[in-house]
Amino acid sequence: PSEHVKTNYSNFGFPVDKIHVIPHPLNSDFLVEHESDFSEPYRLLYVGYLQKQKGVEKLVPVLAGLREQLDQKSRLTIIGNGGLRSAIIDQAREYDIQDAVDIRGFVPNKQLPSVYSSHDMFVYPGIWEEPLARVYLEALAAGLPVVTSEYGSVESIVGDGGVTTDGSVSAFISTIGDLIK
Repeated sequence: PSEHVKTNYSNFGFPVDKIHVIPHPLNSDFLVEHESDFSEPYRLLYVGYLQKQKGVEKLVPVLAGLREQLDQKSRLTIIGNGGLRSAIIDQAREYDIQDAVDIRGFVPNKQLPSVYSSHDMFVYPGIWEEPLARVYLEALAAGLPVVTSEYGSVESIVGDGGVTTDGSVSAFISTIGDLIK
């Protein structure tokens, strides 16, 4: 699904001339008009499993850091289920920002385009070399800038529609803060 995966297979000894990159297709339902006006409170969005490899334990600290650094009231919507849901709820309580974190759980695919389009920024703090996260395509199609960890070929996937970071909480805070400013 990406050049990065092609390179990995080549490195494992598969003949490169027999490997063809075929990216995930985009569901045209996600080609919607962006509804957010990118003003306070800035609405950040994460869509995906709530598992360690997705880096979701960074989301609440990033939001807390943004709210402290920029003295503004950003909000975070989390779409998805997984084993770290209760840990995220606990983090929000620890940072005393539970009112700014909306964990919605599973949202049917037909409803996702309007969820994407109503937010200001898509944040994906992944920590593993994912082949090609379809959520990047969905966010970009709905007009959201993407802020993500760099791994593999993510930078080439998000292109001018996003910014990559080194994956640290401080880098996410700085990068998102710069985009807001």
